[in-house]
Amino acid sequence: MSHLVKDRIWVGRTVRSVSRPEDVVWSLKTWERNLRRTVARPPILKPPRNFSATSQRGGIQLSWRPDSEAVGYEIVRSLNGDFSEEDNANIVVLTVIGGSFSSFFDGVSGSGASTAQKRYYRMRSLSSVGSTSSGPSASPDDAPIRGVLTGVVSVTSIDPTDTATASVTARDDFASDPSAAP
Repeated sequence: MSHLVKDRIWVGRTVRSVSRPEDVVWSLKTWERNLRRTVARPPILKPPRNFSATSQRGGIQLSWRPDSEAVGYEIVRSLNGDFSEEDNANIVVLTVIGGSFSSFFDGVSGSGASTAQKRYYRMRSLSSVGSTSSGPSASPDDAPIRGVLTGVVSVTSIDPTDTATASVTARDDFASDPSAAP
């Protein structure tokens, strides 16, 4: 009887199909050993680099340098600068799915939308247990690992009817790389 193990490519990884029961047991034990190592030492994601907020007409443009390990980003917005509690009524968590994204426009809407509004932001990278240095293998919904939050950046949006006010950019000095632009 010949040993039938075939390689198949799936999401950039090799997945083995087996035909003998002892091969199944060996594959499962190998999978379990590798999974235990990964779960025991999840990767620590650094905060996104060069995080900045720029005031614009009608909202605030957020920019950062994409992280090759990220499958997405979590942007935490506060209306009053208080990030102390996740259930704080002034906090909104925005999720950007896709590690290659490098910007997000946060439009000012609702009551008072025609006036300038000050907002405070922090952000972090999202990854998953299956991510490797060659790139992410899953979406943030699978098993999110939240990275370290950036420092706080804050700017005031520009009234949509205001044509005289110039944009202002605030940068996170905590996680900025002076040698690279966002």
